[in-house]
Amino acid sequence: MRTITCTRMLDGTATCNVPHRHRHHSPDRVDFGYVGSAPADLALNILAAALPLEPGDNDVRLADDSRVSKPAWDLHEAFTRTVLGWCEGRVAHPLRLLPSG
Repeated sequence: MRTITCTRMLDGTATCNVPHRHRHHSPDRVDFGYVGSAPADLALNILAAALPLEPGDNDVRLADDSRVSKPAWDLHEAFTRTVLGWCEGRVAHPLRLLPSG
């Protein structure tokens, strides 16, 4: 599994090395450090990368008509609350999730 790195830039913008492929809650950005639409999209994209949709799997169609696996969908709100909402101000930047190895 690869390392996922999220960084808060000096202008306050959040960046992450996971592409914003699935746009369900936030059409234009991802973020972390609070519970909201941009962190929810970040969580959804991280989990979609970690739990990819396989042929024959149940899937969920998103607002942008992309699809993610049912497990990624089912876990993304809890991931937003418990990890992405908690981390701001509590961890050194950049934030690293899902370490490789």
